[in-house]
Amino acid sequence: MQTQVINNYLYLMSMSDLAALQIISPNIDANRVNACIKDAQDLDLSLFMGDAFWYDFLNQFSLTGFLGANVTVAATTAADGTYANEPLIGGTGNGAKATFIVLGGKVTSVVQTSPGIGYVIGDSITCAAVPGATLSIATLCGVLNPGTSQLYQDFFNGSVYKDLSGNNVKYDGIVPALAYWTFARFIEVDQIRYTTTGPVGKNHDQADNATPKQIAALVEMQRSKANAYCNKIEKFLYIHKQDFPLWRLSQQNKNSRQPGARIRAIDRTRYNRGGTYGGQGYGWDNFGDII
Repeated sequence: MQTQVINNYLYLMSMSDLAALQIISPNIDANRVNACIKDAQDLDLSLFMGDAFWYDFLNQFSLTGFLGANVTVAATTAADGTYANEPLIGGTGNGAKATFIVLGGKVTSVVQTSPGIGYVIGDSITCAAVPGATLSIATLCGVLNPGTSQLYQDFFNGSVYKDLSGNNVKYDGIVPALAYWTFARFIEVDQIRYTTTGPVGKNHDQADNATPKQIAALVEMQRSKANAYCNKIEKFLYIHKQDFPLWRLSQQNKNSRQPGARIRAIDRTRYNRGGTYGGQGYGWDNFGDII
């Protein structure tokens, strides 16, 4: 996954994460997608996590990781070839690495492989493996602060953990849920462009526009996928409840994230009883539902 920092706002994912999940074409304007990522974080993920937990989670990040750079001096005495995962030198930070491609005595590509920490935009950096070339940091990403607990890292990135029966469970982290929330919002807003003369719809010469009913079905499908991944996040938090004291289940929020029309009736089974941790089937009865 690739975080990014834009206007001092932390985006927990990027277009590359959506492309990796084969959700969206990489040719789509990233600015349009970033707006949907922000809404998904602020209006979906933060609602699920709750204000206190969400605030604490964001404070685990430093917005000073190296993400991308402009080549200010391309000429180098290094031989043509690929220089993989090379340490960067200089700037205000440390620990960043990148892969360089040198062609015709010039650096033609720089791709971050490790973000490091403590950088600022405009830092001038070099690399010992490509002498003579200089770079200027152009974009930053968020990185977990040194000393962040392993469980917090696992919550974000995913892991394999043991359930209450001692069985291994694969947990995918928060990005898949965030990705499908983002895609659902993108489908909703991408049909309309707002111009100086008002909102207009898109037309295609060789394709018919989806109907409002089809769009609604697509949005519901993506939110259903997001909810399935969100249930995995919820289970991870339950199993490790002692390590995440700021998180509380909100049954109201849990119900509100269910996609589509639904019929509700009283269900007295232990798994579905609301208002307690035990009501979720994870084995605790002594923690009340806080909304």
